[in-house]
Amino acid sequence: MRRIVILLFIFIATVSCEKFLDMELPDKGRKMVLNCFFNNNDTLIVDLSKSVFILDNSNFNPIKKATVNIFENSNLVATCTEFEGGKYKAIGFIPQKEKKYKIEVIQEGDTLTSISTIPPNVPFSIVDTSVYSRDYEPY
Repeated sequence: MRRIVILLFIFIATVSCEKFLDMELPDKGRKMVLNCFFNNNDTLIVDLSKSVFILDNSNFNPIKKATVNIFENSNLVATCTEFEGGKYKAIGFIPQKEKKYKIEVIQEGDTLTSISTIPPNVPFSIVDTSVYSRDYEPY
């Protein structure tokens, strides 16, 4: 009985140990965040928001009334219009493969840029659609 009490005490002492770290994390303010997934089959849509502090439980705040310009090889090709809070669409503009695009966002004196390209298609040399079994299950 005494052994059980000692083992129970050791178990409770090791499991219930907790160390609280009180740290001061510097808050360097909010930054603009640009999210954009584009391809050569659809209109380009840009989602703008402000970053959130690591200890903040609030949602991302959309950036409204920004100027969003799209450049193709350093030439202005489209200006996006806001269609929903923080979402901008380049109406009538569809990106092309293997061209370099720069998205430039200007809002209240801050400027954010992002550069990307759509890679060329990768040719398939072999397409394997065979079925195999493992542990009597087809895959």
